[in-house]
Amino acid sequence: FLVAFLANGTICTALAHPIRRRTAFNLLLISLTLANLLISVLVVPFALASVIFDKWLFGSLWCHTTGFLMSVLMSASNLSVAVIAVYRYYLIVKPLSVKIDLPRARRMTGFIWMTSLVLGLPPLFGW
Repeated sequence: FLVAFLANGTICTALAHPIRRRTAFNLLLISLTLANLLISVLVVPFALASVIFDKWLFGSLWCHTTGFLMSVLMSASNLSVAVIAVYRYYLIVKPLSVKIDLPRARRMTGFIWMTSLVLGLPPLFGW
């Protein structure tokens, strides 16, 4: 928990701070590390407590909220990895024809998070 928080927090800070480091690839990495950072802060402590005490201690509302957060953040993390993998694949296969600029990377990141929000809705309704 603590190691994940420190590692992802450090990476997010290092990639997001200087303006000259704001590239398309770094934006996708920020999306990935932000999702992982939020998982380690908002989901893991409560899941760990429920495993240790063998029951959910935090009430029904927080149970649904944690399920929603886990679905959204895991989806965002997985989709970010998938987009990074496809991006890297095309950089290797067609290095001169693929160019992802910052506005396109922003749209891709927005798509990742909007899709993740939609995929995270079922736990809010008890599914």
